[in-house]
Amino acid sequence: MPQFTARYPRSVIDSSEIERLEAKEIFSGTMVYNNPLEFMLLPTNISAEARAANPYYKVYPSTLVVRSYSFLGLDRIREYLNIVQYRTLERSNMFAVKVPFKFFHGSYFSAVLYN
Repeated sequence: MPQFTARYPRSVIDSSEIERLEAKEIFSGTMVYNNPLEFMLLPTNISAEARAANPYYKVYPSTLVVRSYSFLGLDRIREYLNIVQYRTLERSNMFAVKVPFKFFHGSYFSAVLYN
């Protein structure tokens, strides 16, 4: 059976010295299928990976956000994540497929396709 994994990390960086907020979100996923058949002309496994990163920035708020004393400041996070005023810095996408072959004992060849 193939194995699938997915991730969605998001970070918010408060840079008060340069007066802007930065946010970055990354969508990524992988798939790995181990071939149960051992034959010289078939790959030992097939793996694929895809990733998309979207960083944004926002001009620092003109009014200060009131300091929060709750756990990790989670009650104030909505004020930071007001995406209406964010601007896109860049957008990057990546896709890769790998198919390794084993021809003889100790002899491997791996074909990789990147986009």
